[in-house]
Amino acid sequence: MTLYTLIAAWDDDGHGWFWLWPLVPLFWILICFFVLRLFFSRGRGYWRGPGGPDARAILAERYARGEITNDEYRERLGNLQV
Repeated sequence: MTLYTLIAAWDDDGHGWFWLWPLVPLFWILICFFVLRLFFSRGRGYWRGPGGPDARAILAERYARGEITNDEYRERLGNLQV
């Protein structure tokens, strides 16, 4: 088989491209999948930033609510800074 016959097999009439037809539905299936995934993952925290409040903020809230004393707050805050 010569180079000329290989080039002639890929002419402008579309011959030789028949094996690409399964890629068209696959392309649309993938597009639909990603759109649906983006749409349905919004409320689950998928796109949220890292974590919630840090340990110091939780400790300060507990102190503000009166769940822990001043001594406990200072001790635990000192443990967090280690």
